[in-house]
Amino acid sequence: VSLAGALTPLHQDNNAVIAYLAQLKGRKQAILYSPEDKPHYFNPAVGYLDPLHPDDGEFPTWRQARAWTGTIEAGDFLIWGPNWAHHV
Repeated sequence: VSLAGALTPLHQDNNAVIAYLAQLKGRKQAILYSPEDKPHYFNPAVGYLDPLHPDDGEFPTWRQARAWTGTIEAGDFLIWGPNWAHHV
């Protein structure tokens, strides 16, 4: 449960879990990246890309990562596989 305007920055969940998000009220914007694109959205020196404000210096190949985007409305349920990065 989160408040209106809450942000979960891009990250991957621990232990390669299959994760989900259930939207009870309102809506959220979700951005997901496949594990295969990790070299483009993760830099070990700085962490994960901010997909809303990407830094070309820290993530020079970020445009090569395919962002899966969508809006989750009340009653929607989003499931993603192990090691998918997500920004909500």
